[in-house]
Amino acid sequence: LKLAGILEIDGALEMWTSKEDEEWARRFLESHWVDPRLKIVAINLGSSSRWVTKLWPIEYFADLANTLSRDYGARILLIGSGEEKSRADEFLKRAKCKPINALGRTTIPKLAAILKRSSAIISSDSAPLHIAASVNTPAVALFGPTDPERHLAPLGEYAVMKKDYKCIPCYSTRCNRGYVCMKHIKPDEVCQAVRKLLHAPVASNAVRR
Repeated sequence: LKLAGILEIDGALEMWTSKEDEEWARRFLESHWVDPRLKIVAINLGSSSRWVTKLWPIEYFADLANTLSRDYGARILLIGSGEEKSRADEFLKRAKCKPINALGRTTIPKLAAILKRSSAIISSDSAPLHIAASVNTPAVALFGPTDPERHLAPLGEYAVMKKDYKCIPCYSTRCNRGYVCMKHIKPDEVCQAVRKLLHAPVASNAVRR
């Protein structure tokens, strides 16, 4: 590239969505009675099947989703593959916010189109986080066994949630310490990070945990 006179390289990801994918996203959200004025917060419940160490507790996700819906009026959008069905079922048992369930219903381009319409995404270190970056969707990234400085895609607005333990980044797919790096990221601190990305005021009726 230097030989061609290209000295500066923009490392940002970028994905172009087709009119067909944009139309699918519009119709999908309309079919779930999504008011265009509401903020949509996408939640990626899962990760690669071998990376159980990246998983945030499902009860934390449910607690967070309920708070975002109740205190900030956000619509919750579940994204990911059909492989997360068991986690999604547990989430839906705990959730009181009636989320939009898009699990297993999107191709990569369709996921990009629907994330483009989202106000924020919450995800561990996995593919949806990078797809969100490619369409400039703000993100709260939950990191445990892997290093955000190495894996986080360039984003305009984002918050990295990570605890400082001597054992991380371990890059291990199993843990003998009780998955403390992920379990010690609490829903209330993630909620505040999302609130800032949504540019929402502090809720007067927020329940302090």
